[in-house]
Amino acid sequence: MKNLWAGPAFLLVFFLFSESNLHATPAGCIAGSGLGSGTAPQPIFTPSLGIDHADECTLLNFPQYPPTSGTHFKNWSQFKIYSQPVTAGYWLHSMEHGAMVILYNCPLGCGADIATLSTFIQSLPLDTLCTHLPSSQVSRRVIMAPDPKAKATFSILAWTWSLEMDCLDTAAIHNFYTAHYAKTVENECGGGVDLTASHWCGEPILGISKRRQSENKNQSLDIQGAEVDFRNLKGQRLSKQKFHPNQIILSNANSNRRLISSSPRKDQLIVP
Repeated sequence: MKNLWAGPAFLLVFFLFSESNLHATPAGCIAGSGLGSGTAPQPIFTPSLGIDHADECTLLNFPQYPPTSGTHFKNWSQFKIYSQPVTAGYWLHSMEHGAMVILYNCPLGCGADIATLSTFIQSLPLDTLCTHLPSSQVSRRVIMAPDPKAKATFSILAWTWSLEMDCLDTAAIHNFYTAHYAKTVENECGGGVDLTASHWCGEPILGISKRRQSENKNQSLDIQGAEVDFRNLKGQRLSKQKFHPNQIILSNANSNRRLISSSPRKDQLIVP
């Protein structure tokens, strides 16, 4: 009888040990420095700033960053793990649909922590509203992406709630998920866009050398604050819009038109 239960008992102990490690608060997060100094990180509630929609890539002014509510784009970002920054107006709409968003800002790199977070996301229970999603997405309303604008190393977000930390604490993130996941005004899963290939609304491309970025800057013309006509390839006027600081235009020597390098839609051209 002893040998019969030895295997299952070992597996149960191993599973419980693994789960406790996955959702454990590292000692350094409590006794260390930074946002994790002296105590485990605590969630912060911020009253809702509304659920208004804005045209995609409109410049949104948030009173705090990263935002946890407020005006966002009409489209939302797909629930998945991204390797490049996602414009806030997209993932904020995803949060309105009940998503938890994990942003990280690691100038010196944090590959091990990102791998831990990826495993953590896959360990979360499957969302019954997301079982129809394709394999390219995660079957949970969770988004993870780098964000060089975030102040903390790790920013965990849900609608009207935030949790910031400089030391990865998956136990605190798990508690946050349990308390705030899928608790919002629009509880739904599906749809959304992935505009990584076009860099969303002009988000910086991580991994490009400073020299390459400098060369690109020298070849472009900054039109921050300029108001221009948007036209499609047929020359039909679409709308007028002011550009935010990350948007630039590139001169085309073979045409009297200028193509926006980070335009909201690929078919939009500026006619001088």
